Amino acid sequence: MAASSFRVRFFFLLLLPFTFSSPLSPRVPQSEPVVSTGTCFSVPETGTFTEHALYDFSTASDIPSGLKANGWPLPDPRAPCDQQLSESNVYVRDRALNLLVPGGQGPCTTGGSRKSISVAEVQTVDEKILYASVRTMAKFSAIEGTCASEIDIEYLSSPNSNSNQPRGVLHLFYMNQPSTSTNEPMPANDQASTFHEYRIDWTPGSTKFYFDGKVRQTFTTDVPQIAGPWIWNHWRQYTRSYRIRQQIDYLNFIMHLPSAIEAKSNEQPRLRFE
Repeated sequence: MAASSFRVRFFFLLLLPFTFSSPLSPRVPQSEPVVSTGTCFSVPETGTFTEHALYDFSTASDIPSGLKANGWPLPDPRAPCDQQLSESNVYVRDRALNLLVPGGQGPCTTGGSRKSISVAEVQTVDEKILYASVRTMAKFSAIEGTCASEIDIEYLSSPNSNSNQPRGVLHLFYMNQPSTSTNEPMPANDQASTFHEYRIDWTPGSTKFYFDGKVRQTFTTDVPQIAGPWIWNHWRQYTRSYRIRQQIDYLNFIMHLPSAIEAKSNEQPRLRFE
């Protein structure tokens, strides 16, 4: 993390066989509706924000203009393989935003040289988001092999991962980087077949983590105070023979943009965080 910026991340790293989906489970928003107050947008029991954007991939045919797929190398000497973000791994299909990790990428080293795994990442075009309430309707996988993860919600798809303790139990991890974190057993056992809503409320004094509209964890330490983009990515640290993808149904942003406040200086809303 660079000293001059803060990259808010909502990471999922998971394994899904690349097959056409069965009929998708119902996508029902679990959080209370956003309320427009005329000059800003209110989130009950959280605060008011300057901007609102809803991206519904069940009716979309392409990535909306407010998001962009990333494409650049991500060397990671601590991992078996480096990562290569590829724009072609991010696409809309089957009524969802798909983040693909292609299969058949071979070993992490060839002839003594490290190689990169092609992975996927999408982020907001605006990189000056300072505080937000963000809801992501996503479907995970029960197949072992990867993890899903600054502010993080992280899901490790292998119950035998060293991070899933006790072993054999899938967990959901909540994090304020660098040192504030906790986890709990997965709140639902149908994360591979049903879309659930994963939400983060980021305000000046706290971060709240929700699952299907209910608060699961609140942190008041390591709360970021620097504006940045919101990021979703899908990656793994070793190779597998089969293709895997993450699916996102919709993204609902209620956010504070300092630039928006300046642009509305004649009617500057008073931000409130509860």
